[in-house]
Amino acid sequence: MKENRGKRWMKYLAGICIVFAVIAAVYLVGTGLLKRTDVVIGEYTLSEDGETMTVNAGPAGSMGYIREVSVKRDGDRLCLIFYSAFGGLNSRLGTKSQFTFSVSGEVTEIVVYRGEGKYEVALQKEHETGTWVRANDR
Repeated sequence: MKENRGKRWMKYLAGICIVFAVIAAVYLVGTGLLKRTDVVIGEYTLSEDGETMTVNAGPAGSMGYIREVSVKRDGDRLCLIFYSAFGGLNSRLGTKSQFTFSVSGEVTEIVVYRGEGKYEVALQKEHETGTWVRANDR
C-alpha cells in the first residue's frame, strides 16, 4: 500500500513540474513576441547610394531590449514594428540595437509603431534636399 502511495506522489510531483516547465517556456518565448511601443531611434546613417539606412534603436525606458524589427511599406512610408528580446522582460537573449533596411524608391517617411494601430513619424526625407531629418527637427 505504501509503495502505491509513493508512485502516486511521484506522478503528482512530475505533473506539477511539467506544468511549471510549460508555463516557464511560454513566458520565456512569449515575451519575445511582444511588440515594443516605446522604441526611440538614435543615430542613423544612409548608405552612399542612398538606398539603405542603418538605425540604432532602443527602448525609451530602462527596462527591456529589442531583438528584431519588422519593416513594411505603406505607400511612401516605411512602418517599423520592433519586438522584445526572448527570455523575459529584461533579458538580453538575441538582442540587437542596429537595424538595416531599404529606403529606395519613393519612401519619404519612416514611422514607428506606438500601439493600437498608431504610428509616429520618426524620420522624414526633405523634398528640396533629399536628406533625412528627424521629424521633430523640422
